[in-house]
Amino acid sequence: MRIELDSYIFTMKMWKGTTDRFKECEYISQEISKKVSPDTFKIFWGSFSSLSGHHAVIETGFFKDASHLDVNGLYQYSTLNTPQAIREIDKFSPIKSALEIINEMNGASKYPQGQDPEWRNVDVDNIEVVLACQNPTDRSVCSVMAAEDYYQFIDEACRFYGDKLFIKLHPWNSGEKGEIIRNIASGHNVRAAKINHRIIEKCKFVLVFNSTYAVDCFLRNVPVAQYAPGYFYQNPAVQYTGFTFPTEIKTDIEFGQKTCDFLMWKYCFNHSMPAEDWIKMFEVFANSREMFPMPEGLSYAGYNLRKR
Repeated sequence: MRIELDSYIFTMKMWKGTTDRFKECEYISQEISKKVSPDTFKIFWGSFSSLSGHHAVIETGFFKDASHLDVNGLYQYSTLNTPQAIREIDKFSPIKSALEIINEMNGASKYPQGQDPEWRNVDVDNIEVVLACQNPTDRSVCSVMAAEDYYQFIDEACRFYGDKLFIKLHPWNSGEKGEIIRNIASGHNVRAAKINHRIIEKCKFVLVFNSTYAVDCFLRNVPVAQYAPGYFYQNPAVQYTGFTFPTEIKTDIEFGQKTCDFLMWKYCFNHSMPAEDWIKMFEVFANSREMFPMPEGLSYAGYNLRKR
């Protein structure tokens, strides 16, 4: 089986050592051809859907040092939104839970969230909803609307919830992007800051546009409302609002924990694992027609336990 990799993957500096090893493998191509063949497996970078032939799409996200391969597409087009996925998540029983693994990683479910110095020791009270921001130019946002429209979403949320809302800025909401969001919030008497995960422990629920920050909420048993289509909008652990702003939500908290287990063991991998493990993983996907063919030993959880 020939494996064709998206040429963009070879431009990513954080994977350079790994992709250099791919170049030495005679059956791995550094570009994707237009030809569709049963003997070729194509791995795209960051595409949404409407891809032809036997393929997977690769993207980063969900956990610290994590990436994932999806045999359909990304975001709202992901296999995670299928009825089969919901059934498999529900019946999945992990060797060790995602929460246990995260705790063994000192509770670091994501990269550092950033912290505005003036909010470091402030006890935030009187909030009902935390809006967890994304980078407005993130591909997941742009799969639904223009980046400029994301600021309109922020403005409308501030108008709806008023001072009961707290805006948790994304670590990348710096410079002009961060200033725009802070100014919108200030105009509605809404607090906005870069702050760690402790803020979500004080609210009724977290509102996301379509962010994978939902995973951090699942791990902490915090209810999530999702405004727009994305990875989890068909998942019982979130309440999909269909571009509206709720005041009360009801979600399946236990299913959120199950989703995290499944993501760690059957969907994500640690992109810091050796190139040889990447190649083994590619070979498994290339020779499988399953929806979730990730071998547990090469999964994010499996590798993290193996390397200890």
